[in-house]
Amino acid sequence: MNKNIYLFLLCLLCLPAWLRAQKQPLPPPINTAAIEYAPTVSADGRTMIFETNRNNGKWELYVSYLRDGRWTNPEPIDSVNMYGGDTDLIGGPSISYDGNTLYFFASFKDGYGREDIYYSRRIGDRWSKPQNIGPVINTPAYEGFPCISADGKTLYFIRESTGEDGDILTRGDAICYRIFAAEKGKDGQWQKPYPLPMPINLGCEKAPRIMSDNVTLIFSSIREGGIGEFDLYLSRRNEEGDWSNPVLMDFASTPERDQFASVSASGDLLYFVTNNDIYTVPIPPKFRQNRNITIQGYIRDGESKQGIGAHVNVYDAETTEQLMQLENNPSDGRYTVVLSEGKRYIIEVEKQGYTVYFFEFDLRKLDKYQEFERDIELFRTADVHVNAIDRLIYEPLNAQILVTKQEGGQQIARQQTENGRTTLKLPIGASYRLKVEAGNYIDTSFVIDLSGKVRYNVVEKDAVLRPETKEYEIIVKDLETGEGLPFTVVLVNRSRNEVITLDESSSNTPGYYKVHIRESDEYELEVRNPAGYAFYSDKNPVISAKDAERKKVIELAPLKIGTRLTLNNIYFETGSAELSDASERELKKVIELMQRNPTLKIELAAHTDDKGSEAFNQRLSQARAQSVFNYLKKFGIPEERMVPKGYGESQPVVPNDSDENRAKNRRCELIVIGI
Repeated sequence: MNKNIYLFLLCLLCLPAWLRAQKQPLPPPINTAAIEYAPTVSADGRTMIFETNRNNGKWELYVSYLRDGRWTNPEPIDSVNMYGGDTDLIGGPSISYDGNTLYFFASFKDGYGREDIYYSRRIGDRWSKPQNIGPVINTPAYEGFPCISADGKTLYFIRESTGEDGDILTRGDAICYRIFAAEKGKDGQWQKPYPLPMPINLGCEKAPRIMSDNVTLIFSSIREGGIGEFDLYLSRRNEEGDWSNPVLMDFASTPERDQFASVSASGDLLYFVTNNDIYTVPIPPKFRQNRNITIQGYIRDGESKQGIGAHVNVYDAETTEQLMQLENNPSDGRYTVVLSEGKRYIIEVEKQGYTVYFFEFDLRKLDKYQEFERDIELFRTADVHVNAIDRLIYEPLNAQILVTKQEGGQQIARQQTENGRTTLKLPIGASYRLKVEAGNYIDTSFVIDLSGKVRYNVVEKDAVLRPETKEYEIIVKDLETGEGLPFTVVLVNRSRNEVITLDESSSNTPGYYKVHIRESDEYELEVRNPAGYAFYSDKNPVISAKDAERKKVIELAPLKIGTRLTLNNIYFETGSAELSDASERELKKVIELMQRNPTLKIELAAHTDDKGSEAFNQRLSQARAQSVFNYLKKFGIPEERMVPKGYGESQPVVPNDSDENRAKNRRCELIVIGI
């Protein structure tokens, strides 16, 4: 191989791919012997719609899809092509960046002029019947070759250029046009169009295409410095709204008519028309639009999973300015958002009567084009999880939930909790009052406001109910002096896991306590660690809010020689000395007393009533005293600190003249015999 040729080929390989690549016509089945005109591609670059006369010379719109790197066989868009008559002109298609709206011009008889701008909505894989864009844009004259900005706010199109005499301007055999723009107002309606200023319009322009960054405009023009007839030019709009001096896109322009540019959101590939065929060419970096990302997906009903129509609002995260509001396709929920580099964005998806969905993208340091798939679910109802909780012990409780609408007070639900929990399905779009009721509790209520922008469809709410209580007075004092004793009092609820502890911090006066107890429950009372005193013992150590006085006086005997303490709740089988299990609680108090006072010595005295012989009762009482002795010894109390002694029926505390009195005489006592 010639050395120079080799070096030339080697240099070619060193060039960037876009520079090595040449513009090429798209192969069949896109280009044919007929005319292919005005291509438009979707943001993802996978859908192309173009104008052609391949069907017996009639101008129609066809669609093709990019699959596995190849364009599919184009198919006619019948809903548009068959709308008018056989002689109607249909052309200049432009698909919105979200792929949901197709703009074009046509000479249908229901228009306002010679050719008008129309649009169709995508319904699944079909297009709706054409709709005229309206008289604000269309006039009795010619309007054509529309294109829509990625934010959906600005429509660009052309009208014929006329001279002072009203005649249409031409350059050679080419008809000249001016580029117009129309903007949507806050009400969503198109405002009066205006011509783009110089240096865009110089008198002979055509086929504008705004890129996905909303600031880069490619159009065709016949002007000084061009290569041929219509050439491709690029201009950018700055933040003040001024357009830069158009630059010739010399990498694509030829001596022929070069027009109808279209670029996907990725911004790296240009489609255009030369010699009645569709060409493609890589775009050099200096001609590329601002870097973008494309976000696509489906907006669906969270329960039915069917596509729904919604608004997609895009905000500047720093200024909260709304940058765009898009509508997705209601037939399947498909949406597309194109965002340009340089900002941090918040995207809000909303639909009346549904929850709102937010997400964020930070593009302040975007270094390349990217595509994101994000499916979104909106919900008609919110799952409101209500947890009914006892305020004092934080345990779940069974309650009834009554739901009414704030506006009008209409009751819409009544539901019972299970294990303290229930879930209510409440429609989005209203405010609700929930009243929570439970027996022996004070009702509580709260508001769940779903009338505004509800972001989450799951709400967790604790309904904390305060039990109905009454005040109860407890006094702990010295049996001999009547002086209040600052010992800890513990109340144990017999019905639920509730323990109330009263100590010195509970009262300003030692031994005098006031406590609120539940009206519905009973509490067992215990005095803890009564240092220097005998433990508290009661035949029935239970208090209740139903007690007549709601007052309990506990008198504790000081530990000194001769102190007597009746051991309540010590039980034996009839005629037996064997302790029952029910006696253990009382005997543990004795064990704690002996451990707390290591020098204490006691007599364990057992007594009977007068039933049976005196000798039998004496033996029985001694055996019972011994049983108590053995129990305490088993738990580590030294036997030298205890003296078991039975007294039989010899020391009754009341006459043995009734069953009630005999029960009082059958007792065990603890007598202090040494300190």
